[in-house]
Amino acid sequence: MKKKNLGNLLLVIIFSLLVTTSIYYSLTYTITNFENIFATIFANNKGTSLKVVFDIIKSALPIFLLVFFISYLLLRKSDKINGKFENIFGTDSKLYKVRMFLYKNANKILAILIIIAIVVLGFVFNFYSYLYNNIFDTEIYEDEYVNPASVEITFPEKKKNLIHIYLESMETSVFSKENGGDFDKTITPELEELAKEGINFSASETLGGFMQTPGATWTQGAMITQESGMHFKTIYTSHKDFDPALPNLVTMGDILKDNGYNLEILMGSDGDFHDRKVFYEKHGYEVYDYYKAIENEIIDEDYKVFWGFEDEKLFSIAKDEITKLAKKDEPFAFKLLTVDTHFIDGYTDDSCELPYDKAYYNSYHCSSKKVGEFVKWIKTQDFYEDTVIVITGDHISMQEAAFDENNRHVYNTFINTDKTDEHSKNRQATTFDIFPSILSSMDVEIEGNRLGLGVDLFSGQKTLAETYGYDKFTIELERKSKDYLDLTQINR
Repeated sequence: MKKKNLGNLLLVIIFSLLVTTSIYYSLTYTITNFENIFATIFANNKGTSLKVVFDIIKSALPIFLLVFFISYLLLRKSDKINGKFENIFGTDSKLYKVRMFLYKNANKILAILIIIAIVVLGFVFNFYSYLYNNIFDTEIYEDEYVNPASVEITFPEKKKNLIHIYLESMETSVFSKENGGDFDKTITPELEELAKEGINFSASETLGGFMQTPGATWTQGAMITQESGMHFKTIYTSHKDFDPALPNLVTMGDILKDNGYNLEILMGSDGDFHDRKVFYEKHGYEVYDYYKAIENEIIDEDYKVFWGFEDEKLFSIAKDEITKLAKKDEPFAFKLLTVDTHFIDGYTDDSCELPYDKAYYNSYHCSSKKVGEFVKWIKTQDFYEDTVIVITGDHISMQEAAFDENNRHVYNTFINTDKTDEHSKNRQATTFDIFPSILSSMDVEIEGNRLGLGVDLFSGQKTLAETYGYDKFTIELERKSKDYLDLTQINR
């Protein structure tokens, strides 16, 4: 093959890949912030589910083949294609003349199309708004960030235990319309009932959730924000001194550890993925992940389901680990992260009912049932009387096509807390507010009712989203800041 023809083929492939990426992302994902894309590409992706990778390829391949076929037919520098056009349409036809024009100018046209495709992709990824916002400095950290080390945090004489369940991609749009969701009949009946039973913070008068914020639209970013009241700005990860453990942050783990708690977090995937293990170990937690389950001979070395091991095993291990913690003299905080509702289409095991045509809905339905059963188990245990259960989604689902884009809020409920629901409805709560609210739900008193960029929702005090307005608040979060690295990176 001649070099010119090889170069032309390469241009066709590049153009096809760019167009495919734009179409696929537009049809499939909820892209609210470029940081999400940045994190996906540049973060530590060790442990990524091969099923997810293959599902993406499987879904995107038909789009690529169609775009490539059309591009190849029209813009490939090939005498054979010219000959076929001549034989089929004749040299006097408009199609043949168009083909010959494209043939003579193919590489120039492809170069222009590639530039256009890159520009369009920038819009799809919300890159330009991200770039624009990073031109400006923000003073939000200087003006609003409350360092937990600088305020008085007082625990009750009898400390409460904490069980915090992070639910992958759990949002309230899966509820029934009667209770603020989008479906005639709820997909997640157990979670809906738990939201009724506990205290549920909502943007409306019905059940609902909180709003996700920039830097908290993927799992680790969302968990960091809920743990610390500070978000994860991926633009700084390329800094030579950047530490993904965010060592200068005073987090929930640091506060609980300093007050005598035993801490553990359980996940059914590789703890190294997006540096979750690094972050949690730095802030006082024992991390139980996929490889710990192999080490403890819970699963075989070659066992791999979805991201590691499925939620059925996760909840079984959680019961054993919580039972061990509850036998100790110290209070405990146990956290776990589910995975079965991760895009694309989630995962269902043999125990799951499959009432829906869409596999993704079935994964939500089954996850709800498993969480409901797990909470029932907790309630039968002796330690329950002194234990607060918090259940939150990490972020809304990235699989946009499965949900109504106009009603997207992150799930939350606080169970067995002494607090009241007086300030729970019609709130503009965000991921930041979960940090102080969890501590407050455990009867911890917080001077000023604020930690990090979060506000204790039980206090009724205005959140920053309510003070600034949600749109203005998120713009400030996307802007660059000289304070961010100082707040997160200097060793404590």
